[in-house]
Amino acid sequence: FSITAIDSSLAICTTTPGATSYIFRTTNGGAVWDTVYRQPGGFLDAIHMLDASNGVALGDPVGGKWTILRTANGGATWARIATEPVQAGTEFGYINSLFVLNNNYMWFGTDNSRIYRTTNGGTTWTFAATTGADCFELWFSDTQNGVAGFADGVVNRTTNGGATWTAVTFPGTGAIYGVSGAGTNVWIPRGGVVYRSNDLGATWASDYTSTIGATLRHNDFIRLGNSTLGWVVSSTGGIARFFGTLTGVDDQLPEIPVEFSLAQNYPNPFNPTTTIRYSLPKDAFVTLKIYNILGQQVATLKEELQNVGTFNVQWNGRNNHGNQVATGMYLYRLEAKPADGGQPFISQKKMILLK
Repeated sequence: FSITAIDSSLAICTTTPGATSYIFRTTNGGAVWDTVYRQPGGFLDAIHMLDASNGVALGDPVGGKWTILRTANGGATWARIATEPVQAGTEFGYINSLFVLNNNYMWFGTDNSRIYRTTNGGTTWTFAATTGADCFELWFSDTQNGVAGFADGVVNRTTNGGATWTAVTFPGTGAIYGVSGAGTNVWIPRGGVVYRSNDLGATWASDYTSTIGATLRHNDFIRLGNSTLGWVVSSTGGIARFFGTLTGVDDQLPEIPVEFSLAQNYPNPFNPTTTIRYSLPKDAFVTLKIYNILGQQVATLKEELQNVGTFNVQWNGRNNHGNQVATGMYLYRLEAKPADGGQPFISQKKMILLK
């Protein structure tokens, strides 16, 4: 029911063909699949690999608690975490209802209008009520801004990391089966139309009218430098493809950087938001973190595999718990590990937050 891939050889999928749920893994491009996890019940809704080693899977509750699985060895073994959230009544989840931003931030939707979240890798969980029923999918651009779609056609957005959700005016009729985005752009298929928001879900307009089937279902978008690629599928098997640029960027193919680099943030000093820019000449696993002058970690802005390109990441002066940090000097540190196994790039710079 859900599949994720790291490269042309390694892929992992979930299946619940009967009373037992499984995770299967291939290391040779799908020629052979091995069973790496099984458990009675707990329909496995979604799976997500953060990098070649670390991953998360979500399943329906078993034993009164949600099934939250993690791997740290490329999916070779999986285990339930010790701090799974407690099930409320008979609630359950949906395929694609999990979104993982990095090792700390995760969200998942349910059938009972709740969206659960963790900001510390699953050590603690909280939930917030929504105005929709049956959350089919949700997407976050960063640790604060997210959009959720529901089976009853409701769309909610959050600007505080999922602490609260509010309904937005959304066009069209029918269920919301997919939510995906890139940068500040979000796309949602509904009926035979794909709607687009350029402001993280605040306002919406028609972006594509289907020629591939009457009902559009799941969609997915990725960012490559300044460009965006997207796909949407229909209930009758059609596929449509999008190519364009993020809002405010000229419609052209991105230049490939010639070297790894980390630029000085701008503005600097700043209040309350600043932008950090970096370039990747190779696909790489990127870690971008903020530290105070004592060397203590304050915030994680990026922790994921990224394609070649130049990227802008904003920091809003808040820590991993969503709290505003104090005035002072901070350090931002970029580590990029090339996917081809080349020498890692590490760079660190100073910035000042003023209030």
